[in-house]
Amino acid sequence: MLTTALVAARFFGGNLVVAKHYMAQHWGQNRLDKSGFTRRLHALTDTLLALFALVGEVLKHLHPEARYVLDSFPVAVCHKMRVKHLGRAFHVVSY
Repeated sequence: MLTTALVAARFFGGNLVVAKHYMAQHWGQNRLDKSGFTRRLHALTDTLLALFALVGEVLKHLHPEARYVLDSFPVAVCHKMRVKHLGRAFHVVSY
């Protein structure tokens, strides 16, 4: 579970579904359904937080000269709009 979560974070932009598929293909791990995997992963939240804190402390100890800057400038991601405001060209046709 933890390995799949770390693989998802490192190589697949946090996409757990793709990481699960990769781990099943290349490492033969048992495939859980999406909800079962997510439930088990959420149960390991404290373990993951402790692991990330430990890795962070080790990296700080190994590289004390490194400086980290966090950007807290808010950026708008999207605008809320209703579909009916887009006009006639964007009407969905169902078959």
